[in-house]
Amino acid sequence: QSALLAILGESARNALRHSGGSRLDVQLRATQHGIYLSVADNGRGFTREPSGRPAFGLIGIAERAHGVGGRLRLTSPYDDGGFRVEVEIPHVRAD
Repeated sequence: QSALLAILGESARNALRHSGGSRLDVQLRATQHGIYLSVADNGRGFTREPSGRPAFGLIGIAERAHGVGGRLRLTSPYDDGGFRVEVEIPHVRAD
């Protein structure tokens, strides 16, 4: 799906621009419910904009995921920081 590819691209760009990390881990797999994507870095972790709202890149990721019926979860995957974007997009039936 093009939404999944766009989410992967934006997640990777965000990590490269903002995380300061040295590693990017990407997982893509089929699940019972759909397609799962995880993009995690080992950088400084998530910070909000000075306004207290998420940055535009994360807003775009959320809009794309929800636009195709997906679930989005943002977490810190490591004890010392990092940031993970997880998306699961349901299977589309061609009836």
